[in-house]
Amino acid sequence: MSSVHGPSIAQSRRQDRLLRLLDAINQSGYIAVQELADQMQASTATIRRDIAALADQGLAVRTRGGVQSTSQGNSVPLELRAAVHWIEKQAIGEAAAARVPRGPCAVALAGGTTVAAVLTALGSRSDLTIVTNSIAIALRAAEQRHRRVLLAGGIVDAQSLELVGSLTESTLRQLNVRIAFVGCNGIQASAGVTDHDDIAARTSRVLMSRADEVVVVADGSKVGQVALAKSADTAGIDVLITDSRADPTETLRLSHAGVRVIAVDPVHRAIRRSRAGTAG
Repeated sequence: MSSVHGPSIAQSRRQDRLLRLLDAINQSGYIAVQELADQMQASTATIRRDIAALADQGLAVRTRGGVQSTSQGNSVPLELRAAVHWIEKQAIGEAAAARVPRGPCAVALAGGTTVAAVLTALGSRSDLTIVTNSIAIALRAAEQRHRRVLLAGGIVDAQSLELVGSLTESTLRQLNVRIAFVGCNGIQASAGVTDHDDIAARTSRVLMSRADEVVVVADGSKVGQVALAKSADTAGIDVLITDSRADPTETLRLSHAGVRVIAVDPVHRAIRRSRAGTAG
């Protein structure tokens, strides 16, 4: 599959490993190459190349025999997150887009790569008003020729390219939307929807409060996880769309808490798309 449509499986796996490496480095402060190789079940040569890639982006500092964190807890650059679990995110996006009714309505899209997959699956629809606080989402919506795109202004988060803070929240409070699609860093029945950044979480909370229906889109790795700041209680979520890798015990807890859980099978969806493309 070409880069126009998304990263290859090999690229996605490498980006996934880079994120896990970055998490390990940030948690330890300093970690040896051999220890990372053991954790990632990869060769030391592969780990050194990955460390070099992180160092080139200013996310880590290479040292003799190891690597050191530059800034613990910093959010990961958008371009690094984009390819991780891409196949799952594409399937989630398609399932989410299918929930948007036909006819004129306003759809809110928070930032994040899984939410971006929802927008991609929506294609070009002249009947929708797209409301977002993400510069990346707004630009993509314009490229897809959505007729009306509303970008809520505010302070730019340089890592996520999302607009956050009181100005953004003030704009969102004046709007009403039919359905809101929101990503997260973690979702758990007891902890609700959580984010690594407290300001971003507060902005997401306001966005969700303006929607008739709230749909959380999160790949299976986020289910059961808890991040720093809460953006919504479980009671504030109508639907969770995830993939079949999600922890079944946690999805059952979420269902018992009143959340409708939809777990898509990305492999079967990918096979169907492949067959459709061959037939065409």
